[in-house]
Amino acid sequence: MAGGIATACSAVAPRLGSELGALGGAGVLLLAVGLGLRRSVTVPGALVLLGGQYAALLELGGVSLLFGSLVSAGFVLVAELSFFSLEHRRARALLRAVGLAVGAALLGAGLLAVSRVAVTRGVAIEGLGVVAAVLAVGVLARLAWRDS
Repeated sequence: MAGGIATACSAVAPRLGSELGALGGAGVLLLAVGLGLRRSVTVPGALVLLGGQYAALLELGGVSLLFGSLVSAGFVLVAELSFFSLEHRRARALLRAVGLAVGAALLGAGLLAVSRVAVTRGVAIEGLGVVAAVLAVGVLARLAWRDS
């Protein structure tokens, strides 16, 4: 899955494909080495490298809504399956990974579609954005606290 993300991001890049490929390849290599050594500490670093590759691709432009949604689901799936391979509660972790990936794809598609809609600026819209950001951080903090 990580290799698929790295390859897809390199393939659709309008320019600098080989440089993006090297960044993604480094992420895949770090993930493979960490999982081979059964060290979960390498998973976040590998995701940072893959995320950096995708961020650079976004900066270059030309990324569709569908592609962005699939990549976001892929990131969630890579993270969950990486930790899944290191856990003992396999069936439960697998169901959680699949559910989170599907949810990430749907949420990502919805957010990207909404971001394309022209909305007039105002205090109410800004306030809604702040509330949404605070709620998102709260959900992530809750998930991180629960898993630790």
